[in-house]
Amino acid sequence: MTEALPATAEVIEREPESFANVERNFAKVDGLIVPLERGNRRAGYELHYPGPDQFNSDGLNFTFRIYQQLGVWDESVLLVVLKLIGQRGVILDPNPAGPNSRQVRDDLNEGGDALAQKTLLLRDTSYSEILRHMALNPVGRSRRLLRESLQRFSAITLWVKDRIGNEGNSNLMVARASSNGDLRISVHYLLARSFLSETLWARVDLSERWRLSGDTAKILHRWLSAWLDVGETQPAKLSTLERHVWGDVSTGMDRAKRFYLLRQALREIDALGSGWRVSGVDQRGDAVCSITRRPRSTLGERAENRPALTTLSVESEFVAGDSKLAIEVPV
Repeated sequence: MTEALPATAEVIEREPESFANVERNFAKVDGLIVPLERGNRRAGYELHYPGPDQFNSDGLNFTFRIYQQLGVWDESVLLVVLKLIGQRGVILDPNPAGPNSRQVRDDLNEGGDALAQKTLLLRDTSYSEILRHMALNPVGRSRRLLRESLQRFSAITLWVKDRIGNEGNSNLMVARASSNGDLRISVHYLLARSFLSETLWARVDLSERWRLSGDTAKILHRWLSAWLDVGETQPAKLSTLERHVWGDVSTGMDRAKRFYLLRQALREIDALGSGWRVSGVDQRGDAVCSITRRPRSTLGERAENRPALTTLSVESEFVAGDSKLAIEVPV
């Protein structure tokens, strides 16, 4: 079932080219963001990826402590925030000189290696700006849902561990709102790597995402954008894609329903045209599909991952006096 959007939602003209950079390892985490049945969110659990005491191909292990499960609405919020960070975010050094910058670092509740990592801050945004980039009316129910989504992200703690035992942790995101409606959003150092590294990033085409209607298609599109480089073709079984969308595997009628949704999603992605080509969808059973991410002659695809981000200085510090958007998580 597609996650419900606000009844007051209004489609607003979007930018012709719109991209979000996501840290590649983060974008391939299974089960963090899943299709949700309406009103049904798991609460108070941990997610280990790729598993307890296991490491992915880059030698990393992730543990998420999650207060409320994330769905496609939340994913859209995150992607828009990352898009805006790429356009005008500022770099926060590990030991910033200004008191307000130090408060931002303190709000992230960092520990271990996180204390020595640079991260990023988005200043002077607003609920209205984020919702406009999601092509939604920036008033009414949309605004409440956005606030709740930012609270969910702020209540997630992420631990990152490598094979030799280095480990760092912090909140995934922290959002603060001022009395005049401005928002200030800082992010986990892992998410910052998508802008501070020349290799650890994946580019998600938001102009393509907004054309997809199904939750399964949107989640799969994000995962495929991290899995496939531009110009690459790979085979994928439906049972493999199932795990990447839902975070687990099913049997019987549940699997048949998921395979049906995956076939619909792959057809949607193929119908995007210039960016993707998918074949083999109509095979029976656990079909092996061939998926190609096709080159596109656009500035967005050619651009190097070098956004013009500057380091926040004492002279350019923001004005304090805002309040933290955070769910009070019971101890």
